[in-house]
Amino acid sequence: MKIKVISFTKNGIDASVELKNALKGKTYKRFHNSYPVKIKCDLFTSCKSVSELPREVSFWPDSLASFVEEGFRNYDALIFIGACGIAVRAIAPYIKDKLTDKPVLVMDEKKQNIIPILAGHVGGANRLTQYISDLTGIRPVITTATDLNHKLAVDLFATENGLLIEKREGIATVSAKALNNETITISIEGNEYDGTLPSCFKLVPYEDKGPTDVLITEDKKRKNGTVVFRQGEIVVGIGCKRGTPAKKIGDFVWNTIKENNIPYYRISAISSIDLKKDEEGLLEFADRTGTPFFTFSAEQLEAVEGDFKSSDFVKDVTGVDNVCERAAMAAAGEGGKLILGKTCGDGITIAVARRKNRIVFATSDTQYRDYYTDTVKEDKNIIYVVGMGPGEEKSMTSKALSVLEKCDAIIGYTVYLDLLPERFKRKELLSTPMRREKERCVLAFEKASEGKAVAMICSGDAGIYGMASLIYEIGEKYPETEVEVIPGITAASSGAAVLGAPLNHDFCVISLSDLLPPGEKIEARLKAAAAGDFAIAIYNPSSKKRKDYLKKACEILLCYIEPERPCGYVRNIGRENEELTYCNLEELKDKEVDMFTTVFIGNSETEMICGKLVTKRGYNTETENPN
Repeated sequence: MKIKVISFTKNGIDASVELKNALKGKTYKRFHNSYPVKIKCDLFTSCKSVSELPREVSFWPDSLASFVEEGFRNYDALIFIGACGIAVRAIAPYIKDKLTDKPVLVMDEKKQNIIPILAGHVGGANRLTQYISDLTGIRPVITTATDLNHKLAVDLFATENGLLIEKREGIATVSAKALNNETITISIEGNEYDGTLPSCFKLVPYEDKGPTDVLITEDKKRKNGTVVFRQGEIVVGIGCKRGTPAKKIGDFVWNTIKENNIPYYRISAISSIDLKKDEEGLLEFADRTGTPFFTFSAEQLEAVEGDFKSSDFVKDVTGVDNVCERAAMAAAGEGGKLILGKTCGDGITIAVARRKNRIVFATSDTQYRDYYTDTVKEDKNIIYVVGMGPGEEKSMTSKALSVLEKCDAIIGYTVYLDLLPERFKRKELLSTPMRREKERCVLAFEKASEGKAVAMICSGDAGIYGMASLIYEIGEKYPETEVEVIPGITAASSGAAVLGAPLNHDFCVISLSDLLPPGEKIEARLKAAAAGDFAIAIYNPSSKKRKDYLKKACEILLCYIEPERPCGYVRNIGRENEELTYCNLEELKDKEVDMFTTVFIGNSETEMICGKLVTKRGYNTETENPN
């Protein structure tokens, strides 16, 4: 994200340098579904009374009018440090449309207040103001009526969810209903959303084609909303000859999307094949525009499904038949749609895809602006310890997914990082080897101390054989860092559901790993569980170095439990190659399992019922005859 900062006095120059330093190295999300982008500030001043300018600051070469016009063309936002009147007069000739205007902010030279004066909602000026305030402590002055009254701003709702606005004339009508405390009807294609629907909204089933205030759809024929929103976040896939300069790439990209009426301000990422990861022109283009640049291997691109324009020459050179279309779709992720196919220039090809964003509501339904504050505010210096469940995205909680979306860095054991949904793998990923958990936790706190939101991921539940307790222990040395545990579905629950209902009464969970507790303690726990007639879920039943641990555990249990006791185990719970096996305790003793397996041993009430492992709870299933 490129920001042009304009000052007029020596104090303004000093304030601009402080602002640039505060934003240095930071990334910014234009809305909560978007990819984070790098912030780049260019500082300019008209003050010539300073004998020596700081090296970060330049004089602007032309009149203020032409200088501002260039800023509107080539920058994502403008920040004036000085009087509001100067900024208003300077930008007046270039204000065109509230849906496409660039955000403009004004900050006083004493760094007391920062005010968005143009493109507060759709342009993101209010959001950027709040972000700068969070970083610097400068007071944000928001004047928008809906924000001040904690009411729905329908254009901001669209922006926060990465949507394009159609039937714009309806914005004022819907906003007026919000200000008058009237209910706003909303219809969402697929009827799916994340979070809690605020009380000002009433959900209308998408199948009901009657009039509604807000309609979110990809069906071009559906226009039965006062305002209509469509998906709008854009990804550009690029292929180019080695050595193609950044300016040439940029000119071709901008001209192509303009010719095809694609909104340039919705470009959230560019992508290519990993052969281009060091391509100077692409890197410079990404850096100049502040746009994330993703690359994918030939194998990853080949795996992308779709009907693409193939080229034998491209395949001979890169190993895949098409780069730009496949790269655009790879970066767009699940649900993405190709909206502009392969377009060729002089040694450059581009394609454009549109991401399908999840519609997100936050939990607050009493003060609507709190919803946006929760969404907009960047979490800083916080570690979320996230339980991923079995690993597949559909088995993760919505809270876990939303936390991973907003985190800057994700840390975990490499196996768990590999299980992440593809869209999260574009974030900063960090790991340490097995048995280096303490180092992993320290790494998480160090990253959080940089002002980042960090996720420490664990399989299953973070507080059940996870990293939560160690994070809290080490966290005593980092009192300034906040820790929050995000629960997940543990293997005992998910594995039991695969086998039937083996844990439907009192049960215990025992890990056979002796890396931390001594073997004698594990043996004592097994004996106590058997003596107490608990159903048992066993974690870490075996590994390459501990191949006979399950056998030893079964031998201990066989001293107390009959050999015919029903048992079962599941490998790779919730994943593609999931396997389940039923057996009895005597047979279990000789089974070969691994660390990806969870074992279940029934209690005295456990039976095989309808082909499933079931522990009865004692309900009387017989219906008494009243006669």
